[in-house]
Amino acid sequence: MNKRILAFIFLSVFFVTFSYGQRHLEGDIRFGYGIMPLTYDVFDDIGCGDWWYSGGLGDRYYDVQKYKGNRYSTGSFNISHHVRVLRWMELGAVISYAGTYQNIYSAIDHQTIESDNHHSMFITPTIRFTWLNRGWVRLYSSAGFGLGMMLSSNGDDVRVGPSIQLTGFGISVGKKWFGYTEVQSVGTLGLMTFGVGYRFPTNKSVKIK
Repeated sequence: MNKRILAFIFLSVFFVTFSYGQRHLEGDIRFGYGIMPLTYDVFDDIGCGDWWYSGGLGDRYYDVQKYKGNRYSTGSFNISHHVRVLRWMELGAVISYAGTYQNIYSAIDHQTIESDNHHSMFITPTIRFTWLNRGWVRLYSSAGFGLGMMLSSNGDDVRVGPSIQLTGFGISVGKKWFGYTEVQSVGTLGLMTFGVGYRFPTNKSVKIK
């Protein structure tokens, strides 16, 4: 039920924003990929996940018989829509997914005994500040804060928390169709994102200040 409610909220916010932008203001839709997104399990390998829980003697005995392998991430796959409310400001939201995968091995024979896999979904309302607009090229910065959920593959671990993305420098090149890259970033979308987008025209009856 929690997954259905969160998915409903994600899609509702996104498509309401999308519909508003289509009817009134210039906007864009983007499909992107982010490298090294911050998910809720990022600190687990350094002991921050269960630092308060030592477990019983049986748990500790079991733990010394296994070890974790490298953690791999799919990166962040995201779709976003923004509308331009001022010449220098755009509002919108990003929906993103990131997966992490890690095998756990036996310390005795080094065989895989289980997997620690997680699926993360985030909705991040975002404000974008355009500080250079030269037709084909736009330079901007952005900040976003929202909600996320991480689910384990076997369903026994559910974590809900914030989604944050801060971008110091972004560039888009193109008019109707464009490519973009964002660097100097940190958050649930990744340390660096890039992708393609499509820009919708402004309704001529609406004036943007």
